Amino acid sequence: MAGVRQILKYQWKAYWRRFTRPGQLAQFDILLLLLLGALLIFKLPPVLRRAARELAIGQTVVMGQLLFALAAAWLYPRIENAIISIHPKDLIRFPLTTNSMLLVRIDSFFISPAAMIITTGSLLGALPLLASPRPFIGIAAAILFFVMAASLGLSLSHMMSSAALRIRLMIVTAIVIVPLGAVLFASGREAPRRLASIVQFTPIRLVTSAAIAPNYRTALLSLMTLTGCAALALLLLRWSFSRSLSDQETNRPRSNRAASLIRFPGRLGGLVRKEQNYFRKLPIVWIGLLITLAYSQIFWFGAPHPVSFQAIILIVFSINMALSANCFGLDEPPEINRYLLFPLRGRDILLGKNLGFAIVVGLQLSVTLPFAFWRLGWREVFFGLIEAAALSFAYLAWGNMDSVSAPYKMRFYRETGGGSIFDALIGMTLCSLPGVAIIYLTRFNSELLAAKLVSVLALTTLAYLVSLHFAGRKFERDWQKISYRLS
Repeated sequence: MAGVRQILKYQWKAYWRRFTRPGQLAQFDILLLLLLGALLIFKLPPVLRRAARELAIGQTVVMGQLLFALAAAWLYPRIENAIISIHPKDLIRFPLTTNSMLLVRIDSFFISPAAMIITTGSLLGALPLLASPRPFIGIAAAILFFVMAASLGLSLSHMMSSAALRIRLMIVTAIVIVPLGAVLFASGREAPRRLASIVQFTPIRLVTSAAIAPNYRTALLSLMTLTGCAALALLLLRWSFSRSLSDQETNRPRSNRAASLIRFPGRLGGLVRKEQNYFRKLPIVWIGLLITLAYSQIFWFGAPHPVSFQAIILIVFSINMALSANCFGLDEPPEINRYLLFPLRGRDILLGKNLGFAIVVGLQLSVTLPFAFWRLGWREVFFGLIEAAALSFAYLAWGNMDSVSAPYKMRFYRETGGGSIFDALIGMTLCSLPGVAIIYLTRFNSELLAAKLVSVLALTTLAYLVSLHFAGRKFERDWQKISYRLS
């Protein structure tokens, strides 16, 4: 235990030294802290009062929503931008047992002020249960629920750092999410009701059932079920941590071959393959693929409205915006230096990255194209391809300038949090306008439709070519600043 205390002591000092130095925190981290603090101070108290009043009369709607929000907050280890805790594989260097290393991993998570705010909010979130018919059993159930949520959040972080576990996680997620998403998409207006019926069988329901149970037998049954769920979550945490220590990711050659399945000819081919290899290591890419897979299952039930097909294309590009708006984020400073050794101009390097982005997004959308052609016809597929091309040029036009003006470091197998949230919102709004315009023109304004579609596509193409030229020149001029920001 002495070794664990020493590691945590110096890790605490190192983190808060970095926290207090100006310019060390990303804008995303600062915004996250401000958002969590504002929610804790201003939003949480009235919600607690409403939840207490409902629990006093046997209702659980607000309490269920509160528990869901707090459980989502415990997924913070997946979106944390700064590396607070020592990576599991780096812990092997210390003369510690597996349990001691896991203790370091768990305790170091609470060094972050965001984690402290989430913990405080969770403890306060259990207070309304004091007004329920079974207050102490309800609070015990809430504590078990938060332990389970935190364990699952850390377990997910460990699984994403293990090559073998990532594959299994993606398979299980696809098996669960794709059919569920297809059913909800096909339900239309009935989707909220069906989703509410599913919620009846979640741990959130067990917490509220324990608090408002008509007798102690029912309350204790819910509490024991939650105890079993929390125990399983802790076992999963221990197992995933052990696997992340032992998995040294020895299958890199196979990964490289998989990344080279789509080859681009010419001198940019190697750069395009590198971008594909990098992008596939980001969870957001697989999230986009799961969304298109779930949507494609709707076509088995019948033909959806054509607007939904165009809306999915718009959603996929919005999800992948971080890939285009921060195309240097996955590069290390030595890689920036190596770009200068290539017989390539700045615009050529950006073009290679843009082609990698277009291929990845194209693969995501290609899942739905055969189904759309089957149910909607070639005309709607053609409109969708025009929309995808216009959105590609728009997002890459904004992304090229943003990538060389305000790059930020991104990490493999982690969410793409970072940069300015205001720039991201402005960019997403402006870049989505061509897609919205095409949806409007194809649905509500069919006069001179071909000319209008060509005009939208020509404007976005021109914007992309202009951005490629100026962003390439800026990269050649400011490559040292970009390298410094990524260090």
